[in-house]
Order: sequence, then structure tokens, then C-alpha cells
Amino acid sequence: MLFKNIRDFFYVIIGIYQSYNLIKRLKPDIVFTRGGFVSVPVALGAKLCGVNYITHDSDPIPSLANRIIARWAIKHAVALPEDVYPYPRDKTITTGIPVNNNFKNVDHKELIRFRKEIDLSPDAKMLLLLVVDSDLSI
Repeated sequence: MLFKNIRDFFYVIIGIYQSYNLIKRLKPDIVFTRGGFVSVPVALGAKLCGVNYITHDSDPIPSLANRIIARWAIKHAVALPEDVYPYPRDKTITTGIPVNNNFKNVDHKELIRFRKEIDLSPDAKMLLLLVVDSDLSI
């Protein structure tokens, strides 16, 4: 375990270097981070380049990555009311969870009809899982 922590420290340093170079080359106006281990080197690379960044938390407890980089973020976009999060109120804004425009609201009648179509009882619990296939190459 100790070996992996030491190894990961160097991966983060390499990631900061790579992020710094990429941000210097692309010259974005701002960087948006969603949390996760990739966000730390990207946000720190942005900070070193003088580029502002915004964090986003969709869960009520901020990710470890967002807690690490929070102090330098210019804004914290959050899914729930601001008082749920440990961020400064003047830097926090409730945005909810970004959703694709192709989604639409379903009224109760449609919900019942859709459940019948897939033979699901009206009181059954349901979990929505989306798999997005996209090319993220730069």
C-alpha cells in the first residue's frame, strides 16, 4: 500500500506537469472540474497557469479531489442547497446536476404506461444507468 501511495504521488506530479503544458497550449478562459482523481492535477495545472477553475459536486459530501482543490476555485457549483456543503457561501452556487437536453419530464400517466410496457410494478424501485459513448480525444 505504501508503495502505491508513493507511486501515485509521482503520477500526480506528472499529471500537473502534463496539465500545465496542455492548459498553456489551449489557453482556456476557465476550467470546469467534476471531481475525481483526474481533477487534482488539472486544477493545479490551471492554477499554475493563472487560469481560474470551477468545481462541481453532485453528491452531498464533496469528493476528496474537490476538497483538495477547493481553496483555489473561483466558484463551487453544487447539486443541493449551498448550506449542505463546506464551501464559502459567497463562492457556492446551486446549479443542480447537468442533464442532457434530450431528457424530458414524464408525467404520472406516462410513468405508469412506461412501467407497464416493461412489466414493472408501480411501486418497484428503479435505477437509471446511462452509458455515454464519446470520443474525448483532443
